Amino acid sequence: MTRKDFVALAEAIRDSKNALIASAPEGDRPLILQVFQGMASDVAKVCARQNPRFDRGRFLTACGMGQ
Repeated sequence: MTRKDFVALAEAIRDSKNALIASAPEGDRPLILQVFQGMASDVAKVCARQNPRFDRGRFLTACGMGQ
């Protein structure tokens, strides 16, 4: 996988997370964030196996985790 692929994955995760949070009741948002954080972490593990230079922290930030 290339940097371009990692960027596309991060954007898809971030955009999906943001869309779901925007449409969800406020009480559901913490659970949604938890699910997306787990998913982003799992995707990051796969990406790291594909490319030893993969930057996990940068990827998770691009996914919108920690915002």
